[in-house]
Amino acid sequence: HVTPAVANINDGVDTLFNIEQLKFADVIVLAANAGGDPVPNVQGLSLTAAQELLVDEGFTPGTVTEVNNNTIAAGLAIGTVPLAGVGAPAGSTVNIIMSLGPLVPDVHDTTVEDAAAELALSGLVVGEIGEVFDPEIAAGLIATQSPLPGGTIAPGGAVALFLSKGPAPAGLVLSLGFDLGTATDGSGSENHGTVNGATPVAGGRVGGGLSFDGVNDMVSNPNSDTLALETAMTLEAWVNPSARVWGEWDTIMLKEGIGTFAYEMYANNDTNRPAAYF
Repeated sequence: HVTPAVANINDGVDTLFNIEQLKFADVIVLAANAGGDPVPNVQGLSLTAAQELLVDEGFTPGTVTEVNNNTIAAGLAIGTVPLAGVGAPAGSTVNIIMSLGPLVPDVHDTTVEDAAAELALSGLVVGEIGEVFDPEIAAGLIATQSPLPGGTIAPGGAVALFLSKGPAPAGLVLSLGFDLGTATDGSGSENHGTVNGATPVAGGRVGGGLSFDGVNDMVSNPNSDTLALETAMTLEAWVNPSARVWGEWDTIMLKEGIGTFAYEMYANNDTNRPAAYF
């Protein structure tokens, strides 16, 4: 039963008296302490902890619903139905709402500035910015992102953006950026590699990079006809050696052949200088 106030009925504020039930979006919620014990607050708890708390307070855990939430991390409880503090009969069912974390928006084909504004609406920020070749997205616009649109991330998390450099140059057969700690080929030749041991680092020449231990860390690529460079080639790499041993070979890249190497690039060779061999 609801009795609205009669004074100042046009001031945008309604005062409600004698409330027994409230109904919003077809969900009936009993008013606090109306006919039962208050439902406990489970916000921020794991599902198991939330269910245990409800049982301890004399309620029966009900269905579990998962929804996105900009402020509560995935896997933690947002709340319950009925709401925390609302009175419900002892032993009655209380449903739990769990968080999937923020929903990552789609910011591809936009500028970094526009992406930052869109991400902010979900409580997110711009993370590492890298570059990739893309035949369809204009140079300077975002070609892809990580996490991908529709994915989840921690509240306040950073979304890495990759700006298009336009179509790959003719003849490019392998382009590895390592921005996300992965070896995804951006040339369009599908020569994707595997990272073995190397660890991601921020602040690379462009975007992120990989740190190698100089012992057995490497990125390996499967054999491909597109990597069999026979008439001409260009090998290029951005490296930042933290240390080197004089007189030893510090490999940047090499292509193995049968019983030999097809082509190689070194940061240091046995005469203590950078070298390349074909």
